[in-house]
Amino acid sequence: MPRSLTLIRHGESEGNLVRTLYENNSPHPHEAELMKVHTSERRLTPTGVEQAKIAGMWLRLHWAPHIPSKDKCFFVSPYVRAVETAGNFGFGTWRMDNRIVERNWGQLDMLTYDERRARFGEAMDYNEDVAFFWRPSDGETLQDVIVRERDFLRSLHEQCKNKHVIAVCHGEAIWAFRTILERWTPHDLVREMRAYDSRTRPSNCRIIQYERDADADIKGFTRVRFIHPMHPGDETRNLDWQPIQVRYFSDKELRTFADAFPRHLSE
Repeated sequence: MPRSLTLIRHGESEGNLVRTLYENNSPHPHEAELMKVHTSERRLTPTGVEQAKIAGMWLRLHWAPHIPSKDKCFFVSPYVRAVETAGNFGFGTWRMDNRIVERNWGQLDMLTYDERRARFGEAMDYNEDVAFFWRPSDGETLQDVIVRERDFLRSLHEQCKNKHVIAVCHGEAIWAFRTILERWTPHDLVREMRAYDSRTRPSNCRIIQYERDADADIKGFTRVRFIHPMHPGDETRNLDWQPIQVRYFSDKELRTFADAFPRHLSE
């Protein structure tokens, strides 16, 4: 398997900007027009381009010098915002991979945020409770995303053995990768998504690095760290190496877990 895997979310996209403005109660005047453009074709904003350049600079300073060129592999989602991000890193040779595209939100992705709320508001609220299983109307669950990402990781094991991989992808794609690589349960995923931890959330151009110990008996990655390249010295936005542990549960712990949920039928 790879020696390391670096995941990077694309820079601020036109879609990200529209959502931010909507959440700040100042909708963009061209929101409806943008939503008619398929999500795969939306560009970075000028801010997003600048974020990508800064992230590329951080990688060239802190990642690239320590690794021979022959040991590097570069993958990018074919969505335009991811491609544009990777193109501003300055590494030169990339492979596009369809398996690391963003989660498919189906009909919802072509609607303005007011239209989403009007038509699917109750269903969208349900997403926070069961994030792993919830499916946007005719879109993908995160469980679906995990299936295609597992296939991508299997390819890395075959093609990038003992190499160092960078993959530029998307916010919810990164949630799915974290679920796989950090061995989360569906409840772990919900907890982490609700935590809104500024040190680890997949903000635009967030860099997440996984490594494994060459001599470790464990086949997966053994540690992870989170870098905000625009604010690398800010402890509230970065988190240094954390161990990834394989968890095992006793019978008692399994019963305790189950007892945290109410029974829904009386005898």
